[in-house]
Amino acid sequence: FLSQAMERRRGIFSEFYVSMIRSAEITGRLEASMVFLADYLEKELMLRTRLRNALIYPSIIILMFVVVAGIMLVVVFPQIQPIFEETGIDLPIITRIFLSSGNFILEWWWIVIAAAILFGFLLVDYFKGDEGKVVIDELKVRIPIFGNLFKKVYVARFAESTSVLIKGGVSITQAIEIAGHSIGNVVYRDILHVIADGVRAGELFSSLLAQNETYFPILVSQMVAIGEGTGRLDDILSRIANFYTREVNDLLANLVELIQPVLIAGIGILIGLLFASILIPIYNLTKTF
Repeated sequence: FLSQAMERRRGIFSEFYVSMIRSAEITGRLEASMVFLADYLEKELMLRTRLRNALIYPSIIILMFVVVAGIMLVVVFPQIQPIFEETGIDLPIITRIFLSSGNFILEWWWIVIAAAILFGFLLVDYFKGDEGKVVIDELKVRIPIFGNLFKKVYVARFAESTSVLIKGGVSITQAIEIAGHSIGNVVYRDILHVIADGVRAGELFSSLLAQNETYFPILVSQMVAIGEGTGRLDDILSRIANFYTREVNDLLANLVELIQPVLIAGIGILIGLLFASILIPIYNLTKTF
């Protein structure tokens, strides 16, 4: 069977794809399931691309600021420090902080680099662990502004995956669990496992979603309740997925428009502080003559 061959290639095909194909083989809807999977992959690729593109510009701007700030600290400030020391003028606190930072980096640069590498290694190792994954995934949905975006992305993935699996003949409880693994967030995965157990115990899917309003907006549970009442849960979930996909696209477009001026203003203020820490002492020095 195709599903068995795919299952032996777990590194390429996830549980979501294998379960979808296995159900399609049983129900005789392999062609339709392949079309569903193709559409799903296309939507996922478009969403990932938009998210990645939205973060490219801010990353470049921040990197450029770090480079400029580093040059100022280790090149410019050490060159002008002897002038300030000879004149004996009273330096502003911001200037003293930058001068001390530059001197420390120049004198102990190897410790700074070693500490940065060690800290980065420990951080990556921590976030690769189970506890670290929970922490970072929880932060994704709670961080201001971007938390709302990630939440809508996860809800769209959940609804799309569950809808496709139910249409492919997978049971609701199994579809919920498999969708939890395809979302890409361990917090949502654990919540959906608990919800699946609740559905097996006879509780309503919609009421269990309503109990997790922090992660699933109330609109989702209300729409699912309609799907349960009408017997068209797969169609309702598909509509939820389309709705939140549009919401993500609109939110991304707005964020891209807002990020640029906010970043420019913020980094402009920081660069202004760097130059002010040089210009203010020079201005005070000219007043003494």
